[in-house]
Amino acid sequence: MAAVAMCVAAATGCDRPAATSAPVRTLTIAVGPEGTVPYKLGNALAAAYQSTIPALQVHTALAGGVDESFEALKRSVADLGFVDGEGAYVGYRQEKLDRSPTVRVRAMAVLFPTAVHIFVKRGMNLRSVTQLRGRTVVVGARGGYADRAMQLVVDSYELGPHAVQPVFAVGHAGLDAIQEGSADAIVFYTPFRSKSIMDVVGSTDLELVSLSREKIAQMQAASERNHFLKTITIPAGTYAGQTRDVLAMGDEILLLCRADLDESLVYALTKTLFDSIPSLVAAHPAAAGINVERGPTTSVPLHPGAARYYRERELPR
Repeated sequence: MAAVAMCVAAATGCDRPAATSAPVRTLTIAVGPEGTVPYKLGNALAAAYQSTIPALQVHTALAGGVDESFEALKRSVADLGFVDGEGAYVGYRQEKLDRSPTVRVRAMAVLFPTAVHIFVKRGMNLRSVTQLRGRTVVVGARGGYADRAMQLVVDSYELGPHAVQPVFAVGHAGLDAIQEGSADAIVFYTPFRSKSIMDVVGSTDLELVSLSREKIAQMQAASERNHFLKTITIPAGTYAGQTRDVLAMGDEILLLCRADLDESLVYALTKTLFDSIPSLVAAHPAAAGINVERGPTTSVPLHPGAARYYRERELPR
C-alpha cells in the first residue's frame, strides 16, 4: 500500500524521493461546496501539503459549510477544516459542557475575515441601512447566514419587525431578482470576492452600504454569541466601482484540526500554511488576509504543534 500511495503522490508533481522508510499517512481536509472559498483554498492547501511534507497523502472531502466541517472534525471524518470563530467556540464549549472525555478539536490558525456585504443598486442614493426601510432585499436561503445577519442588522438599527421585505433566493434566482428590478438590495455573508458575490457584482451595477461602528458594537453586545462579531473593513477597490473603505460586521475563518494529530505533524502543517500564502492567494484572493501575526489569535485553544510554531516566532497566543 505504501508503494501505491507514493505513486499517487508522485503523480501530483511533488519532488519527494520515490522511496522512503517513513510510513505513509493520510490527511483529509474538509472543504466547502465546490466553487466556494474554502473549496478553492482547501484544495490549494492540500496541494501544498502534498508537495512539501514527506510521507503524507492528502485528500479533500466536501462539507456543506463551516458547521459541517466542525462536525467532520469531531467525528474524525476529517483531520483539518475551515470553521468560523463563533462556530468553533460554540462547538468547543459544548464539548466541554458535555464533559466529553476527549476534546476532539483544536485550532491551527486564524485565516481571513468573512463579512456581511450589503449591496444596493447604484443610483438609488441609498447611503444608510435606515434607507432600506420598505425595500425588498435578497437574503439568500431562509434561515441561512445572510438571512440571520440581515435580521441582526435590522434589529440593531431598530427598523421594525417588517421593515425590510426579504426575498429568499440563492444563486441565479437572487441575481435575477436584482437584474429584473424585483429587489433593491442583496446581502451576502462570505469572505471577500467570493464567487457568489463576483457573479452579481460583475453583471449588475451595485455599491456597498457601510455600517456604523456604534451599531456594530450594539450587535456585539446583544448576546454572548455575538461577542465574536468584529468590525471588518472592506478596503476600497475590493469590488468594481468601490472608491472608499466600507465598514461591515463579520467574523474570522479559522483552520481547525483534530486534537489527537501528532504534534510534529501539526507543526509542519502550520509552517507550510504560512510558507504557502503566495500559492493560496493565486487560488483565491481571500487568502491575502492570512497573516502569521494574527494566526495564533484564535477563539479556541491552539494545538500544541501550532503553538510551538508561533512560540518559536515569539508570537503571543
